[in-house]
Amino acid sequence: MATRRVYLNNPRINSEFPDNTISNTKYTWYNFVPKNLYLQFSRFMNVYFLLIASLQSFPLLAPVSPITIWVPLLLIFTISAVREAADDIARAKSDSEANEREYSVIRKGGHPAPIRSQDIRVGDLLVVREDEEFPCDVVLFSTGSPHGECFIQTANLDGETDYKPRRAVGNTWRLKPPALTSLAGYLECDVPNPHLYSFTSRLKIDALPPPRSRRIGEDLFTLALDPAAEFADSLSDISGDTDDEINDEIALQSPLIGEGDFDSGQVAYHSVSAGNLALQATILRNTEWVIGLVVYTGDHTKFGQNKTPPPTKFAKIDSVVDRMTIGVFFVQALFVIALALFGNHWKDPSRPLADRWYLGDALHIAGIPSLDPLILPLRFLLLLSLMIPMSLKVSIDVAKYAYALFIQWDSQMYDGRTETYVKTANTSITEDLGQIEYIFTDKTGTLTENKMSLSEVFIGSKLYSFDL
Repeated sequence: MATRRVYLNNPRINSEFPDNTISNTKYTWYNFVPKNLYLQFSRFMNVYFLLIASLQSFPLLAPVSPITIWVPLLLIFTISAVREAADDIARAKSDSEANEREYSVIRKGGHPAPIRSQDIRVGDLLVVREDEEFPCDVVLFSTGSPHGECFIQTANLDGETDYKPRRAVGNTWRLKPPALTSLAGYLECDVPNPHLYSFTSRLKIDALPPPRSRRIGEDLFTLALDPAAEFADSLSDISGDTDDEINDEIALQSPLIGEGDFDSGQVAYHSVSAGNLALQATILRNTEWVIGLVVYTGDHTKFGQNKTPPPTKFAKIDSVVDRMTIGVFFVQALFVIALALFGNHWKDPSRPLADRWYLGDALHIAGIPSLDPLILPLRFLLLLSLMIPMSLKVSIDVAKYAYALFIQWDSQMYDGRTETYVKTANTSITEDLGQIEYIFTDKTGTLTENKMSLSEVFIGSKLYSFDL
């Protein structure tokens, strides 16, 4: 089975892996026009309008200028393209916000340095703080909790809002940040795959600098202050939120290497499982900070491997309009055939000209007798083309975009906790929201916001109540 090796503190070897740039857009600048036209002409109505416009370009068939049909047709395609472009620009803006999000990585000496999400590389020692989203897949080395525990929320992956425990690999949670940057070895893991709950890997640590073991009677607080407390201060400086109590707690929870855990120059192996992995798009909860080794980035993450290209969605009304357009076209075709047969019979050259003397040479419309039977059917098709109004599609597209704007402006859908309005990801299917009748789901906690709040507690002989 193919494997990937991520080397510890060796960016030169790890440079073969992609950066952490993410993209969820449907189009690029060079394929927007051909791809959008292909999608638009996948609908029967647009093909019909193109046929009518093409026929009207021949003066023999239409007495009016072709501009009268081509300008509205181009307007239709432009409106649809602009709506698609607006949706894709919104996706690109969301991607840019995620790519520009700031994190920090541990550099030589154990000090954190700021870095943009898109610049994170495989092999970096990434710092994630409480309530931050993991920007990539990370194997945990150290946490701000005793014995290397932490909790993550996977709502973005599976909809579950409960907190899931994760743990640092082996005894690496005992290492201070400077020691982490001195590790040598590699992590051998699976190649990128979409299996969210499977991760089989092995961590090999070749050697460490000679550690100071904690001596009997020596104060752990003294051992931990330098340089872990400096590391904690640096973390607070980056976040902009200095808290001495949190810094002291981080310092206390970052002890030196314990005796017997790692010996200088000794090779150590540790098995790594999904319980040591924090996936991209999960959120760190109830833990001040974690430090981990980046193993998958960008589209190589498990979340990225499960992504599919943004689909082209059509609302229910679009399907109805297409079916009605096809039905009207068949009725139109019957009228065209009937009128063409009658017209060609009436101007049949074999009939006497006594009752048609005023037509003169107009009996041969095309100038080529063999093409005359085709001229009348095509003319009648143009005359009856108003049975499928072009303005219908313009009205539908404009109404769709207006629905999306009204949804985004709805004050009743404003979330005061996060200070955000609802975001319309796709303006093509907004009207379908009003046609939902039943929801079948086992995610009852998600639907009802499964939130537990402490109302009352009885301690000793006193009752304490809390306003919810």
